[in-house]
Amino acid sequence: MNTFKSTKAGYWRTVPISSELRSLILELKNKSRSEFVLPRLIDWRKGYQAKCLKIFCRSIGLPEIKFHTLRACFATQLIGSGVEPIKVMKICGWKDLKTMSYYLRLSGIDEKGVTEGLNFLPRLGGNIISIKR
Repeated sequence: MNTFKSTKAGYWRTVPISSELRSLILELKNKSRSEFVLPRLIDWRKGYQAKCLKIFCRSIGLPEIKFHTLRACFATQLIGSGVEPIKVMKICGWKDLKTMSYYLRLSGIDEKGVTEGLNFLPRLGGNIISIKR
């Protein structure tokens, strides 16, 4: 039918992009002779995105990653930069907090800075005494 398929969950999502990325996309679009910004690989249309990603990573000397890892990276980067989890859930398409909490744990954001108030080392100067006898 030559149409676009929706997401696996069956509904569409709107994903905001930064102004920097928007500028890059528009620049690429102006240079493109196609209606699309990026090339439409036959393997992508056949459902081999993961295979293409692994080959690409291998070709540039990176470890192979799973296709879903990209979404996990995107989510943890957003959470780590202070974006509210409810907004990340909406963008990434998760409907329950249980799934989102998995990514919160991955990002380490819920532990970030919690030990900063523990002062184990003595401060230089002040009232330091020797414990040697």
